[in-house]
Amino acid sequence: METRSRGGGAEQGLRKRARAGEPRDQPPPNGLYLVVEHETENKCEVIKPPSHAGAPFGAPGMSFVAVSSSNHGGDWIVGVGGKTTVTYDAGTSEVIRGPPVLSPKHQPVLISHGGMLYAITRRPRVVPWTDFEVLSFEDGIPSINYPYATEKAPPFFPCRLTPIEFRNPPEVCVGSYAAVDGRIFLSLQQEEGTCVFHVASKTWERVDDNNLPFIGPAAPLCDRMFAACTKTRSNNEDAITLFSLPMDGSTKWLPIREFVVGPTDHVSRQFLCPLPGGRSFCWINTMHPDSATSIQLNSKLKSVLATFTIFQLKNLEGNDDFSASSVTLEKLGKPGQLIHTLSEGESSPVTLIAALTHNATSACDL
Repeated sequence: METRSRGGGAEQGLRKRARAGEPRDQPPPNGLYLVVEHETENKCEVIKPPSHAGAPFGAPGMSFVAVSSSNHGGDWIVGVGGKTTVTYDAGTSEVIRGPPVLSPKHQPVLISHGGMLYAITRRPRVVPWTDFEVLSFEDGIPSINYPYATEKAPPFFPCRLTPIEFRNPPEVCVGSYAAVDGRIFLSLQQEEGTCVFHVASKTWERVDDNNLPFIGPAAPLCDRMFAACTKTRSNNEDAITLFSLPMDGSTKWLPIREFVVGPTDHVSRQFLCPLPGGRSFCWINTMHPDSATSIQLNSKLKSVLATFTIFQLKNLEGNDDFSASSVTLEKLGKPGQLIHTLSEGESSPVTLIAALTHNATSACDL
């Protein structure tokens, strides 16, 4: 005997589509965490789908990154903004106040690599603040009294201008970045080339006159492959491109496969989240405010934060050549929705500002 639940008509529709060979809607991937901002209430929350309820965490103006420690075995989400550091323990759901950053940072670039958190000023100024700070999570969550360490700013930051250049300093903004094999790659939005920070020697090196060939962070996958947001050659469509970085110490990012996802005005923000195993990732895109939707479910108002699609790498086996044309990128199933339940009396617009998963090797904020 078949048991029918409420909304059985919708379930029957899903079964009919499945029998017809159509893919089912994707559930949110395991290990995904969302950070949302309540714009008029000056607060943020962290959510672990499929739960729709959030826990207070962080504040507007912060950036967020997933941090892991192989020594300690912990997984955390860290927020940094202003002079504040907060950590969400994924195991205990506890929020812990961390040490203050040495110089205030608004929406800094956060990179997690090798149990270390690297915080870089996103829009550096001439003022000689500390634009590059490092905090260790190798032994667990640092106490509020454990200080950040400082490192030299990237070569093209304004604080390193000559006295003559100080007369007309440029306005710059970090545009793309990635971490791999003890190196942090970084480019500005302006065409200033690419520099690399060597984690072991704590030195910067300018390695290319061209910028990194992608936008924002590159999400690490398996076999030294990365997924990143790009533009098509016509520059009027968004795309996801697979890149590889050879093992010979090269700094050249080799494009392997491009997957066009839509016109440039289709989404407001994009996030790429690596999934366990390194052979798949989740692409999340938020809607423009004028196209955001709300739906009524079970007498509660729920806001659609974003849609997501899961992609998987195929034909990796036996490909020692990272530029092998046989490596493909497949979309798994239909796009799903990420939904936030509005509490009673809540009218504040809710915006998705970070989507994070933990990766054993490295992670970047999105």
